Amino acid sequence: MRNVLIISPRFPPSNAPDAQRVRLALPFLEARGWRPTVICVDADFVAAPRDPLLASTIPAEVTVHRVSAWSRKWTRLLGIGSLSMRSGRQISSVAKRLLREQKFDLVFFSTTEFGLLPLGPAWLRKFGVPYVVDLQDPWVNHYYRDNQLRPPGGQFKHFLHQWAASRFEPRVLGRAAMIMVVSGQYSETLGRRYPFLSADRFVTIPFAATLKDVEVASSSQVTNSCYRKDDGLKHWVYVGRCGPDMRHSLTSILVGFRKFLELQPTAAKKIQLDFIGTDYAPPGSERYWVRPIADELGIGGFVRETPRRVPYFEALRCLVDADALVIPGSGDASYTASKIYPYITAARPLLTVFHQDSSVNDVMRRVRAGTCVTFSSADDPQQTAAVIYERWFEGRRFETPPATDWEAFSSCLAPTMTDRIVECFEAALSQPQR
Repeated sequence: MRNVLIISPRFPPSNAPDAQRVRLALPFLEARGWRPTVICVDADFVAAPRDPLLASTIPAEVTVHRVSAWSRKWTRLLGIGSLSMRSGRQISSVAKRLLREQKFDLVFFSTTEFGLLPLGPAWLRKFGVPYVVDLQDPWVNHYYRDNQLRPPGGQFKHFLHQWAASRFEPRVLGRAAMIMVVSGQYSETLGRRYPFLSADRFVTIPFAATLKDVEVASSSQVTNSCYRKDDGLKHWVYVGRCGPDMRHSLTSILVGFRKFLELQPTAAKKIQLDFIGTDYAPPGSERYWVRPIADELGIGGFVRETPRRVPYFEALRCLVDADALVIPGSGDASYTASKIYPYITAARPLLTVFHQDSSVNDVMRRVRAGTCVTFSSADDPQQTAAVIYERWFEGRRFETPPATDWEAFSSCLAPTMTDRIVECFEAALSQPQR
C-alpha cells in the first residue's frame, strides 16, 4: 500500500468545484493501492457555501486534517482574500509534520489555489517526496489581456497574480514528477512555453462524473430555494459562474430566445431562464453578468439571475427540477467546464454553447447528451444565435430529453477516472527525481 498526501484546501463540506476531483476519487483510491491523507482548510475560513451532505460522501476511513486560516474579516482590509495566502503557513506546518512523522510516497496538489503550489519544490528538497500538480485551470493566463477584457477582481489584482504566476510556474512545473491537466490544450500551451517539459510529464484526465450525487439531490432531504417548480412556468436553468469571457455565449443564447419570443410568443412567454450562482464574490458584493445583457436585449422580464452561490446538492436539485438546461461556455478555447457531468446526469433537455475547440463538445457528441452548438473566436454572437435558434428553438429540442448513450458515459464515471489518476501516481514514482 502506498501513501499519498493530498492538498485540497476547499475540501467538503465547503462547496467548491476544485475539490470535486479529490472527493470523487477518495472512495476508490485505497482499493487501487493508494491510501489518501487530506489536508484542507476548515470550512469556517473558506468563502464558499457549506453543504453538510458533501461531507457525508467522504469515506469514514479517510484521514482529513483541517487547518485554520487568517480571517477574511481582517485580511481584506489589506486587500487580501486569497485562501492560499490566508492558510499557506498553516497548511505547510501540518504537512511538514506529517512528512516528518509518516512515510508518504507522493504529494498531490489538487486545487486552483495556485499560491500553494510552490510548497511542492520546498517539500521535495526537504523530504525527498515527489509531487504531482493538478492544473484544473491555467496558472499563467493571458486570455483577459489578449482579448482586452476586464478580469474578475480587477486589473491590478490580476496583474499581481499573473506576475507571481510567471515567476513560480516554471519552477513548480519543472520539479513536478507529473502534471495532470483537464484539457490537452493546457499541456500543448505549457509545452510551447517551457520546452524543458517533456510530453511524458503530462497526463490529461477530465473531471469525473457520478450518478449517486443526482440520486441524493433528488431525495426529499434536498430543497430548491432558487425557483418554484410549480409556478406554472417552464424553467430553463444554468447553475455556475459567469464572467466577461462568457459574453459571446450568453448573448447568443439570449438573442436566440428573443427571436423565439418574437416568432412564437405563446410558447416563449411560458419560459423563465434562471441563472444561479453566477458570481464568486462574497455575499454583499456579487456582480450581475446575465441581467445587463438581457436588459439590453429587452427581455429582462424573462431572465432571473441569482448571483449568490448555492450548496452543491441544492445546485443539483435545481438541475433535476428544471424543464431544460443551458450551459454557456467561455470564449477561451481551453476552458473545460467541470459542471458538464451533473448536467448530463440530470437527464433533462440540454443545450451547450462552447468554443469549437473546447473538450466539452467532445463529451457531448460522444455520449449524445443534447444539443451542442459551437462558435469560433471570429464568430459574431448573431451568427451563433442563428444556429441556436435553428437547432434548439425551431427544432423544439427543449421539449425532449436526449437519448444519452449511458454506456459511452460510463467511461466518464469516477471509478474509471480514478484508475487514470492512479496510473498518473504510478508514473510519477517512476520519474527521475528533479
